[in-house]
Amino acid sequence: MSNEFRQVNLMIGDVRRRRWTTERKLQIIEE
Repeated sequence: MSNEFRQVNLMIGDVRRRRWTTERKLQIIEE
């Protein structure tokens, strides 16, 4: 259970990181 939870948590974290990077890039381009 804990191992599966870690994998899911890592995937969610990766998606959040990608969203943050894309948003930051857009903000930098707009500025």
